Amino acid sequence: MGPPGEPGRAEGPTDPRRCLLCFPRRWGRRGGAARSRDRAAGRSGGSCPRRAGLRGSCGQRGRPGAIPIPLGSCPTEGDGQSPPPAGPYPLLSPARRSPSAWQPRRPPQPVFQPCASSAVTASCCGALFAVQLISELERGETSPPEESGLAGGRAGGRGEHSCAAGPRRAPLPAAPRPQVQGAGTRQLERAGWSLHFKLPAGREPRLGAGPGARRRGRMARWLRPLVGALLLLEGAAALSFLHHRYEELVQALFRVQSQCPYVTRIYSIGRSVEGRHLYVLEFSDYPGIHEPLEPEFKYVGNMHGNEVLGRELLLQLSEFLCEEYRRGNERITRLIHDTRIHIMPSMNPDGYEVAAKQGPDSNGYLTGRNNANGVDLNRNFPDLNTLMYYSREISGPNHHIPLPDNWKSQVEPETLAVIQWISSYNFVLSANLHGGAVVANYPYDKSQDQRFRSHRRTVNTPTPDDKLFQKLAKTYSYAHSWMHRGWNCGDYFADGITNGASWYSLSKGMQDFNYLYTNCFEITLELSCNKFPPEEDLERQWMANREALVAFIEEVHQGIKGMVSDENNNGIAGAVISVQGISHDITSGDMGDYFRLLLPGTYTVTASAEGYQPLTVTTTVGPAAPSLVHFQLKQEVVRKPAERKASSTRMNKALQKKVVPRATRRGTQR
Repeated sequence: MGPPGEPGRAEGPTDPRRCLLCFPRRWGRRGGAARSRDRAAGRSGGSCPRRAGLRGSCGQRGRPGAIPIPLGSCPTEGDGQSPPPAGPYPLLSPARRSPSAWQPRRPPQPVFQPCASSAVTASCCGALFAVQLISELERGETSPPEESGLAGGRAGGRGEHSCAAGPRRAPLPAAPRPQVQGAGTRQLERAGWSLHFKLPAGREPRLGAGPGARRRGRMARWLRPLVGALLLLEGAAALSFLHHRYEELVQALFRVQSQCPYVTRIYSIGRSVEGRHLYVLEFSDYPGIHEPLEPEFKYVGNMHGNEVLGRELLLQLSEFLCEEYRRGNERITRLIHDTRIHIMPSMNPDGYEVAAKQGPDSNGYLTGRNNANGVDLNRNFPDLNTLMYYSREISGPNHHIPLPDNWKSQVEPETLAVIQWISSYNFVLSANLHGGAVVANYPYDKSQDQRFRSHRRTVNTPTPDDKLFQKLAKTYSYAHSWMHRGWNCGDYFADGITNGASWYSLSKGMQDFNYLYTNCFEITLELSCNKFPPEEDLERQWMANREALVAFIEEVHQGIKGMVSDENNNGIAGAVISVQGISHDITSGDMGDYFRLLLPGTYTVTASAEGYQPLTVTTTVGPAAPSLVHFQLKQEVVRKPAERKASSTRMNKALQKKVVPRATRRGTQR
């Protein structure tokens, strides 16, 4: 690489995260102060070449009259394989940084926010271009286009000014958002716009002195409506409070992934009856990789197709996590770095399309609830409660209850995909988002005595972790704006929580299946009285649930966790972790790491595995972070059965008894 400023050379290696918006070096006559600022910002030379791996360009290759300015997340397209740069990016862990990577410089004032929510390249880059031009016109550092030869998108006929098109890459770190004056501030913030500039309130902008001051003022006033129009176009692409059909949902997920490519991943766990993908968006500092001692968390929405609020809330949560991570929010950054979060906005996309055709006004109470085969997915999981109740009577297993032999033929494609999904990941905590009530529901859902169901009677059916489940449900309820009040939708639930079977008995539900078949502790969140709320109510619902959604994810970091290994520090998969006094065990994952949610207190914990001697320890769990408890198990000594000389002696004696003189035998026969 040539030195910075050498014409026709790039200033650093190929960087898919850097958007180059190229301006001519001379828009007019620039003073010495402006040139000093250029040199201080590293813009004294350079070029805007067509970089390797990028489609499109900002100007022409090797044109020495262009200034590369990193502008955040205006979309560029690369091969996706170039290593991300080091420097001030909060997205990268130290293991991913290269000492020789290009260190980006921040652009000079005014500081622009990256286009955080836009998928429209032209609006993003065009608005940045216009705001930069307005700013320099007002400072008197730039001449109008007719003076500098900049007209019709050309700089002195030396090439068009364009910004590379393609999918968005990760942005430069965002500067603190400036305050925006005017009546449109709330609308800008609500739409997620992140490109702002501030003019002095109550007076005209101060223009530079000189013979072109009046002309520069006219130019600045002419550009402001252009900026407004471009911002409207940019805001239209942002995730707004609207109902999203399947295609729009997919676009929203991929837009979030393109905005935060280094901490997100999209994957599909299967297809619905009608062939729609069941997409999951993952947040992690190492997407696609399970890190030892990093717990797995999941949200599942829209299990019933006509209960749509959870679907929209999870889309908003995805956008929120990405934006706050890019802004350097310490809480969100720590959450993403310490947790592997999986978000499935819709488990029943076929049912949603049926409900969406009716619309929120004329939607029937059951229209679109089931999948395309007319099956309620929350009554479609294998019934492990009956097996558990019977097993408890005969002191059988209390966890990871085996499935029936013919279970695959009894479930729907969506249910099968979810069962295989939760079997592949060692999920620790989960929530299933529903609608029709406002309450946090915890296991068990099915009563032990099903006779109560026919008589419309209910009975509280707690799990061995009942107090823990109550605490998890209260965490969401009290973080919600009104769930904890109890009176909602004509029903009363103390503290906004309820045991599922105490409300009504439900067989073959998903939350009981998670608890009995996996290590996952799942609750069901009923979030709205209206199953299909109107669009004007979505923003209020998001604000009511935003803190609760984040706080519930943080609950995965409690209890104890650690590694179960052998004497050579090799992880032992499938080791059983038992807590004295709680008749529900969990198992270690493929790498030997385990996670056991517990309330604060002192516990006696035992780790056991086949072929190893069990190990028991006593530990204290605090209210903040989980306690680290590691187990190193010793192999059982297999003793070979020793040769028994006594038995061989007895055998010889028996043979000796048979060998007797004939005379004696004859005497005996007598």
